[in-house]
Amino acid sequence: MRQQERVMGRALQFALGSLNLLGAQPLHPLPGTKEEPLPERFASEANLKHWLDALEWDRPWKALDAVSSQKGVLKLLPEATRQPLVDYIYNYVKAKQDKQTGMVGSGEAIILISGMAKFGWFCKEFDLPIPRADEDYAFVMRWYRTKPEVKTLTLVRNPIHHLTDLRPFLSQPMSEADKELVVRESTRMMKVFRQKDGAFSMQQAEFPLRPNDLYPPIGTSSRPQSDVNGTSQARTIREKAYELMGVPLEKIPPLAGSITFWEGIRRREGISNFPA
Repeated sequence: MRQQERVMGRALQFALGSLNLLGAQPLHPLPGTKEEPLPERFASEANLKHWLDALEWDRPWKALDAVSSQKGVLKLLPEATRQPLVDYIYNYVKAKQDKQTGMVGSGEAIILISGMAKFGWFCKEFDLPIPRADEDYAFVMRWYRTKPEVKTLTLVRNPIHHLTDLRPFLSQPMSEADKELVVRESTRMMKVFRQKDGAFSMQQAEFPLRPNDLYPPIGTSSRPQSDVNGTSQARTIREKAYELMGVPLEKIPPLAGSITFWEGIRRREGISNFPA
């Protein structure tokens, strides 16, 4: 894992996020401490440039996912150490943007959009404006108008999530017609991934058995089935649709006779007071 920056970066975010929800602290040293030195790529500007140069920029979603995955490591650093690294990454990616579209790299439109969605999350984490927001927005809306079809639910989530991040940096507010188009097309695409139990699968043609994409699948189901990863993506799409339309998020009522995740844990383990 240590040799795979994306996997390590995302795993660090998952671990720290989980510990925070539980009100717990890590038992092992975190990157940037005396016991756990910074990754070499952050040791100097030259190292950082070498790392960025080596990313697969002809596959912008993958390259910018690698960039975004470093948020967790960078957030652990003192501001005096962190800010020059963040600024360097920001300006490096900004210099790669197409002046007409705001996209980085080459490939099909949804892959370019997904890459910029990842970079948008990086910008948001460090309170930076998304550069070339107007050009970026126009490119995303052109994609929606093609009535696109996608193979994974992530590719439904990425563009609508990106638009909510772009909105503060647009020179003009989104029109109601554009908002309605985005929600309508997102809903249409989502329906393909809904399974009989009401939840969602991440893919529509293959059903790998794994908790999320950090892990290799232990097998593949021979029949369509929902999964946690797909259902979490659907939940985010729903939240972003409400956010985009500027209306309060409605709570989804539980199915009759169902119990919550934590209630299931309490019953199975015989715990009466955890979590609060």
